[in-house]
Amino acid sequence: MSRVIAIAGAKGSPGCSFLAVALARRLAEGQVSTLLLDADAEGGGVAALLDLGPADASNANSADEPAIEVDQNLSFAEIGNASAEVFNGLQWLSDARARHQAVIVDLGHSTGSLQRQLSAAADWLLWVVVPDRSGLQRADAALASGALGAASAGLIFNRVRRGCLEGAEAALASRHQLPILGRFAEDRQVAARLTRGLPVHRVWSLRRPLRELAKSIHPDAGAAVLAWR
Repeated sequence: MSRVIAIAGAKGSPGCSFLAVALARRLAEGQVSTLLLDADAEGGGVAALLDLGPADASNANSADEPAIEVDQNLSFAEIGNASAEVFNGLQWLSDARARHQAVIVDLGHSTGSLQRQLSAAADWLLWVVVPDRSGLQRADAALASGALGAASAGLIFNRVRRGCLEGAEAALASRHQLPILGRFAEDRQVAARLTRGLPVHRVWSLRRPLRELAKSIHPDAGAAVLAWR
């Protein structure tokens, strides 16, 4: 079964690209054929986390164009800003589903026609939120706007740490009637590895939340993901 998972956030760099890359690597290591698509209007964030230079990036104007093979079971492509106005996101994702068991789409925090297209075709829309006052206010506004929608949606709280607003996570989830699908704690090791362009999905603090997230959004994720501790 193929699943399309779109990842979005309100302004403030909540960590959409981080989650997209970590989840894609986790699924790929679980023997799930995964395509990672950077559809952020600002672009370049996912390629940087994969340690790919500008010359390496595959401009995915059409699903027929080959994506970059990043690792076993993991491919990458990005949508160039120049192609966004004529890009048929619905057709592209339909073609991608035929080739991959999972398609992870980083939508970023800018909402345009392209992001709305891709989100509407997704099985899951994951909203990434930093649970401090600013992050929660921005997420509340983005969710209330209704600009993005998908078959199912949920909340991911990222960079959870002391000083975050107690009880605010549950309040946001209740207000918008969305399940909380993951919590990722602030971790200096993760930040250091991201800065150096190194994979983070194996960092101990991320192992359980990534495994539980994969189980929630992709029931056919594979034995390696489901059994991973």
